[in-house]
Amino acid sequence: MVVLYDSIQDKQGRMILHYGDMTDSSCLVKIISAVRPEEIYNLARQGLFDLSGYTAEVDAVGTLRLLDVIRTCGLEKSVKFYQTSSLELHRKVLETPQNEKNSV
Repeated sequence: MVVLYDSIQDKQGRMILHYGDMTDSSCLVKIISAVRPEEIYNLARQGLFDLSGYTAEVDAVGTLRLLDVIRTCGLEKSVKFYQTSSLELHRKVLETPQNEKNSV
């Protein structure tokens, strides 16, 4: 497990950003099985549409891989999963801090 940025962590240490390769199931299993998260926010998105095959591999198949890993690790009934891989969901934030009531 590799922590991408040590600075991306809240003050109580409840959130840590982990790096994982969406094209590598074994990498995802290693992270998810070690962390056993309560929530997963999939922010992975490949943005170069010139590479349509790779874009599909990361954005679509990668999401399916991640969902399969959640099931493989026995977390399908307990983990909260949030998927965002569309520019529509990455629009300008209108208020901060964001919370569950903000629209996406």
